Amino acid sequence: KKALAIDPMDADINYNMAQVYQSQGDRANAIASYRKAIELSPYPWRYYQKFTDLLIESGNYETAIKIYEEALSKERNKARVLYGMSKIYKAMGKMDIAISKIQEAIVIEPSQSLLYEELGILYEAQKDYEKATTAYKKLLELQPDSFFAQDRLDYISRVRK
Repeated sequence: KKALAIDPMDADINYNMAQVYQSQGDRANAIASYRKAIELSPYPWRYYQKFTDLLIESGNYETAIKIYEEALSKERNKARVLYGMSKIYKAMGKMDIAISKIQEAIVIEPSQSLLYEELGILYEAQKDYEKATTAYKKLLELQPDSFFAQDRLDYISRVRK
């Protein structure tokens, strides 16, 4: 609080205060501090991420989505924003929208292995094993030592028999 009193326009100090408030269970002040940090920072990705994590914890999915929509206009790495949005839609049970957000991210960053991992998980949750297999195989192309991808492919192979 002393640092914030000295420099209230410092994004990192506001972000750190948000984390303190969050750890104390003071959601209202945490939200206000995250918003201030985002407002002050030219590249606030980690602030968006932590802020939306707090919103998701409290079941405030719609606000988290709005925050990520705002991030799309500011953030340089749009693929990670879309990835974050997909995680929210997944938590809401809106798998088709989650998949479409991951697919949008893949168009932007086709060599990002994490996106194929998440795509496989989403398809697998829908029991669309053919598409999940395709996603996991692409993950293995990008990350040949992926134990996760190989494990999921083995599982799908057993389920399909």
